[in-house]
Amino acid sequence: MKLRARLEDWLSLRPALVHVYEGPVAVAGRNSYSQAGGNHFAWLLLKGSVVVTNGGKTVRAEKGQWVIAYPGARRQDFTPGARIISIQFQAKWPDGCNLFEQGLSTVLLGSAHPKLEKEARRLLDSVRGVLPKLQPRILGTPLTAEQYLSLQYHGLGFLTALTQSLSKKGLIPSRVGQTDERLLGALRQLDRWPLDHPFRESVLAKAHGLSPDHLSRRFNEAFGLSPTSYFENRRRDYARRLLGHSAVPIKEIAGNLGFRALADFSSWFKRAHGSSPRAFRRSQITAGYL
Repeated sequence: MKLRARLEDWLSLRPALVHVYEGPVAVAGRNSYSQAGGNHFAWLLLKGSVVVTNGGKTVRAEKGQWVIAYPGARRQDFTPGARIISIQFQAKWPDGCNLFEQGLSTVLLGSAHPKLEKEARRLLDSVRGVLPKLQPRILGTPLTAEQYLSLQYHGLGFLTALTQSLSKKGLIPSRVGQTDERLLGALRQLDRWPLDHPFRESVLAKAHGLSPDHLSRRFNEAFGLSPTSYFENRRRDYARRLLGHSAVPIKEIAGNLGFRALADFSSWFKRAHGSSPRAFRRSQITAGYL
């Protein structure tokens, strides 16, 4: 039996392509370490092999196999001359939680999941049509409405095929299967809470017929963090996305998050990420990707 979520819950999921690529693995990315956070990666090995390690788990994929890499800290070691189809994408809830959090990294046999390659090549063709020079990185590229919708359509086709394949292996999307309607209602309200407005757990608890202590305890049991931490994760994810994938001025990002002083925003961001917003943006610009 498939676990389900309500339509309004799925509507808060944010899928977005980051890059699409077919070809040799760049020397800079052959033996590399990816930092925590980040996005989902899906690699189809066309030639060679790769070993991916994260959290004490190691998987190896050969030609004809897919690796669905853990969207966090990991090491990847490709053999020299390896060729791949590489699709990097975001699939995040408003708090920054990824669509798939458990069971990755994992390997899928391409011949057992032919729809994956079929949808991947449709996506490649779509990108080539929009970006004739096949610039792999999608975020930050100016697009018309028609181009965006075409990429979104084919990107969702690949994500649908990937979700079907992972579900067959028993991997369950995060935040699916929750049953307490009061908690789901609180979650939906948190997903819509303006990022520049102060948040108080007492207001959220009252709106859903719970005491603040009861809400905090039940919310923590269901989602692994308090409502306040959930809201703060939404704000951090917003800051990371705009700093890493847009040219929006840092002062504007700070204002959108309710900070009146840029120094306060910088201190808040540095406490969570260990670097200033400016340094984080610079690191994203200079970072390589597969």
